[in-house]
Amino acid sequence: MNSIKNKTHFKKLPRTFGYFIFALLVQCNGSVTDSQSMSWSIQNSDVSVQLQGVWGASESDVFAVGDAGTILHYDGVNWIKMSTGSTAHLNAVWGRSGSDVFAVGNAGTILHYNGSSWNRMTSNTTSSLLGVWGDNLSTAYAVGAGGTIMKQDGNRWVAMQSGTSATLRGIWGDVRRAHPALPELIVDIFAVGDRGAKLHFDGTNWAQVGSSGNSIFAIWGNGWNDMLAVALFGKVFKFTGTLFVSQPNIPTTQQLFGVSGDAEGNVFIVGSNGLILQSDRSGWNLVASPTFKNLNDVWVAESGIAFAVGFDGTVIRFGQ
Repeated sequence: MNSIKNKTHFKKLPRTFGYFIFALLVQCNGSVTDSQSMSWSIQNSDVSVQLQGVWGASESDVFAVGDAGTILHYDGVNWIKMSTGSTAHLNAVWGRSGSDVFAVGNAGTILHYNGSSWNRMTSNTTSSLLGVWGDNLSTAYAVGAGGTIMKQDGNRWVAMQSGTSATLRGIWGDVRRAHPALPELIVDIFAVGDRGAKLHFDGTNWAQVGSSGNSIFAIWGNGWNDMLAVALFGKVFKFTGTLFVSQPNIPTTQQLFGVSGDAEGNVFIVGSNGLILQSDRSGWNLVASPTFKNLNDVWVAESGIAFAVGFDGTVIRFGQ
């Protein structure tokens, strides 16, 4: 596998060691918490490849992507493997709707789903792509190795100048109108990655807003001034409108790979050895996990239902 691929160069620890670490975390940081009547449970993915990314249009319309061109779709009952026509390792997935979805991967792979089939797009790059996000208008962005940033321009993708050589692993943003009656847009898009890289795009240029610290694997937000980025060794950074600030009292030092939440402030972070953290805005707590396999990504629906994916085809769901 490509050495710069999402999370794969952080080798999975033995299962027994995972049990030990989890037990030690609980002992040192307090009891594991469950969210009322909802809990995480294992789902049958019927695949054994590593799953890298997950995104959904709704809790019954969810996509998961992974190694060897694997894309799974969840219809509210079962996970079904989709035909992609690709064998590339896929690292991330995002969409505007269930019929407008992008998956990105190694060697510049970009696939698009139109509601009936997956089709390969001309990416105009051979760099491995590790993250994808777009606005709800007509533009999407993909980030990856060597500071690569690609922008969707209709049916083609064009390269943007990032100003960094650091591998970029995650992207998220907020594009909004300055006034409902005006056409002007306010653009705040952030990309994060290795060596603590943090970039901001204002609609014209990308600029660095930080480039030191632990490698950052994912970013998610509930608005342009309310974003979270997660990194190695249990580091969580919050952006409040001016700076990314390291958050205190995170009850783990394990690797953090994915973050997502809903508009109500219910946020999950996932990481190595099945780690799950949950925040309700009052603090972070360890959550009972049904797996000790690395979890690479998480997505939370507006209903509060959530899905996380990881090693060996692992898929888990948060709900009743």
